[in-house]
Amino acid sequence: MNKIIATLAAGALLCGVSSLSVADDFYPGYIALSYIQIESDDRFFDDSKEETGDLMIRVGGKINDHFASELRVGATVVPEEQGTQEYRNDYFVGGFFRVQKQFGGFVPYVGLSYTYIKESFDDASATLQDLGYAAGFDLGFGERLGLNVEYWAMTGEPFDALGRKGPSVGAFYRF
Repeated sequence: MNKIIATLAAGALLCGVSSLSVADDFYPGYIALSYIQIESDDRFFDDSKEETGDLMIRVGGKINDHFASELRVGATVVPEEQGTQEYRNDYFVGGFFRVQKQFGGFVPYVGLSYTYIKESFDDASATLQDLGYAAGFDLGFGERLGLNVEYWAMTGEPFDALGRKGPSVGAFYRF
C-alpha cells in the first residue's frame, strides 16, 4: 500500500512541476485516453505470451519546451482467456518523464517511467513494479486535440523475471 501511495505522490509531484511551465505556452497541460496492447512473458498459460488490452488515462504537462511529465493510470478491458481461466491487469499506476522536441504539431519523444502493476490470474493476484521506457509521438490536430502513438516496455521485478511491452494509440486534449 505504501508503494501505491508513493507512486501516486511521485506522479502528482511531477504533474505539479509541469504546471510551472513557461508563460508563453498557452496549453501546458493535457489529458489523454489510450488503448495499449500489453504483451507479457508467459507465466500462466502454455502459450509463449499473454496479451491484454488495457485502457490508460494519462494526465500531464510540459515542464518546458524539452521536458514533460505525466501520471498514468489504467486497467485491463480485454483479458487473456483460455477456457475458464482469465489473466488481467487489475490496475496499473505510474509516473512518466519524457524528453521531447516540438516540430509544429508533431512532437516525438522518449521517456522513462516507474510503474506499479497489480495482476490477477483466476483467484490469485500478484504485484510488480519497475522502470519502463517508451518512445512515441504526439500529432496535434489544431490547438487542443491530437493523436498519441507510443511503444512502451517494462522489465518487471526482479529484472529478468517478467517482460511487458506493447504499442498504444490514443487521443489527447490540451488545457
